Amino acid sequence: MADTPTRTPLRVSRSAMVASGNAIASLVGVEILRAGGHAIDAAVAIGAAMVVLEPERSHLGGDVFLQYWDAGARRAYALNGSGAAPSGATLEAMGETIPIHGIRAAAIPGAVDGWFTAQDNWGVMTASEVLAPAIALAEDGYAVPARQAALMETYKRLWETYPESAAALVPQNPRRGATLYQPLLANTLREIAKGGRAAFYQGDFAKKLVSYSNMNGGFFSLADLKNHRCEISDPIKTTYRDIVVTEQPPVSQGHLLLQMLNILEGFDMGALDPEGAEAVHLMAEAKKLAFADRLAYMGDTPDTPIEVLLSKAHAERQRRRINPKAAAARFSAGRLGDPANYGTDTTSFCVMDEHGNAVTMIQSVFHQYGCGVVIPGTGVLMNNRMTGFSLEPSHPNVLAPGKRPMHTLNTYMLLKDNDLWGIGGTPGGDIQVQTNLQVVSQIIDHGRDPQEAIESPKWRGADDGPGLMVEPSLPLDACYSLRKLGHELAVGAPWSGACASQVILKDLENDVLLGGSDPRVEGLALGY
Repeated sequence: MADTPTRTPLRVSRSAMVASGNAIASLVGVEILRAGGHAIDAAVAIGAAMVVLEPERSHLGGDVFLQYWDAGARRAYALNGSGAAPSGATLEAMGETIPIHGIRAAAIPGAVDGWFTAQDNWGVMTASEVLAPAIALAEDGYAVPARQAALMETYKRLWETYPESAAALVPQNPRRGATLYQPLLANTLREIAKGGRAAFYQGDFAKKLVSYSNMNGGFFSLADLKNHRCEISDPIKTTYRDIVVTEQPPVSQGHLLLQMLNILEGFDMGALDPEGAEAVHLMAEAKKLAFADRLAYMGDTPDTPIEVLLSKAHAERQRRRINPKAAAARFSAGRLGDPANYGTDTTSFCVMDEHGNAVTMIQSVFHQYGCGVVIPGTGVLMNNRMTGFSLEPSHPNVLAPGKRPMHTLNTYMLLKDNDLWGIGGTPGGDIQVQTNLQVVSQIIDHGRDPQEAIESPKWRGADDGPGLMVEPSLPLDACYSLRKLGHELAVGAPWSGACASQVILKDLENDVLLGGSDPRVEGLALGY
């Protein structure tokens, strides 16, 4: 299709490309590549820099998921760097509710082990080399942007409850341009760079975390941290048109993107206006169907029927439930046949190196500022991922010690002719897979470049029910038509989509890389 004017220019490069939600982090990634690092080295360096620059989104006390494309082996890998519930976190011990804030909301942090596992398997640099930029940023400080300053002000009550966290994460006068220094975090990063994963999971940090947990009604033990390990597996996948789309396996809800694509494959999406009511309606209904399946079937259990949920037969059954002339208030979970016949904050980024290797990576503390607790003396902010569990004993996602909660974190890869074509992802909790669906459909069905697909008007559906929030750039006639179809439509502020997409795509005709970064955040795609 003809080029569409975009707010942010499409980046084009010949050798390598980085795209992230923070311009400084993108620069860190390019510098690592320029210094001889491979894609995974740059990705870990970006991840560590993001911990310093955007602690509200991700931290050492959080989780990471990634997909890695090994160009030499022509193979994709999926890494699950999420942590399980601590050994003391039984249903009885938790009680009637899982708190949003406080150490009881925190699962075992998996990000650091995920970084080191990725480095050991696919990196060429040392931990000291890839963590050096983050250590410098933490020690020397960075200028707080306006968005982050406003967020710090919003969380005043949290800082009053957790003054140790305020001292670590908020400058004395939080305003645009204030400098945030994080010396305790710099020390922890330095210890990790020197001592590896053991320095984090068996060293000073582990002891301070367990001590704090014991004093504040938490569930952690030293054994929980020592025994934690991430998992490497094959991605799950489906075909959409002639493109293979890969995703993170459970406990990630990446399967939802694949389920929605399978449902939409039965419609001629390429013939529809991507900003028209019919296209939005079909995608929104597919979203409802997939999310109903998630609520019924997903959890950290071997009984998850993922093969059935990703089958074309299941998609066909689900597709027949869509009324093209009316929005459903809600759907029940789909009937399973024979397989043969949640306000959240996260950061997502992508790297392709000059050797053809690629990483799409996402890390998070779940809600903004996680559980609100910075472990004293470490500068490390903890996640609140325990809130992802159910307390219903019969539910597949029920809380249990050693069990991982269901995760919203997911990334995708696009393969054409058994080779990598594109990578992408976005933060946004339950909105992640909805945004990824819109971006992937626009790239495959409408031939849009990454920046065009990212900047197109975004919609997001409520967890359950007919509610639909759209950006005001969606055409007015589409909004009227969606309301006539029965969608309870609300129009947000400009660029208010809860997403921050980062996409890198190969332009196979011209043998160059195309990088897109979401203008809804302070990101940058950068290549050479």
